[in-house]
Amino acid sequence: MPRTKTLPQNSADTAVDIQKLAAAFERFRRTHKPGTRIPRALRDGAARALAGGVSGTQIQKACRLSWIQVHKLRPTNAAQRAASLPEAPRVLSVVDERARRPSTSDAIEIGIGPWRLSLTRAA
Repeated sequence: MPRTKTLPQNSADTAVDIQKLAAAFERFRRTHKPGTRIPRALRDGAARALAGGVSGTQIQKACRLSWIQVHKLRPTNAAQRAASLPEAPRVLSVVDERARRPSTSDAIEIGIGPWRLSLTRAA
């Protein structure tokens, strides 16, 4: 069964956008050595074109990108990478007036809401 593709709403505007994007990539390539990282603005432009309905093959040909470069631009990949990052840890500042005096106890207890954390020094 052949796959059907949905075309962008206004293909004339899309063609102009792809041409502008291709020209921007060409300007970048003229002024930078091969292997230089593609700037965020160009990557974002290609990602917007993908999200707007332009096929990856069209972007590959117009902007001279490899398949893997286009694949990495897809929004679902970026969302998956962002979701896989660990959440930043919460840092709690605990100040106790009694802690300024030397303690004779080998235990500490911290209450945070309904939670209670107890630590005891190992022998």
